[in-house]
Amino acid sequence: RAIMAWAIGRLRVGGIVVVSVPNAGNVRKRIDLLSGRTNLPPFDSYYWYEGVWRGHVREYVRDDLRRLARYSGLEVLHLDGADHMLARLPRRLKGIYRGVTALFPGLKDSWLLVARKPAGWQMLEGVAGSGGGRGADGGGLGWAQS
Repeated sequence: RAIMAWAIGRLRVGGIVVVSVPNAGNVRKRIDLLSGRTNLPPFDSYYWYEGVWRGHVREYVRDDLRRLARYSGLEVLHLDGADHMLARLPRRLKGIYRGVTALFPGLKDSWLLVARKPAGWQMLEGVAGSGGGRGADGGGLGWAQS
């Protein structure tokens, strides 16, 4: 959140933000899970790692990026699946992958968000139920804007 506020704050009105993140539900991860394998990095890489683990803390679904744009006060121009890892796929599987992900774009390996900073831009301060507030019910700060 702080990085988004910092970056967007430095954009001119009408400036463009491009965000690309791993897709938590991509086709490879779904196949791995259905096959009884993990969709996370190998267990040994966590277990034997010396120090603080700096791998992906979160991978995203489409709605997460919609929320990121809304909470960041941005106007969404484009939000869709992207094929950033296609070069790693064996040549014999690329056609199948392209066909499946053309029918089901939510299976692509990444998400790509392109958004614009509007006039009068303000980031959301907090959202009810987000866990960011101090209420007894664990609710957030409400829909206040800065």
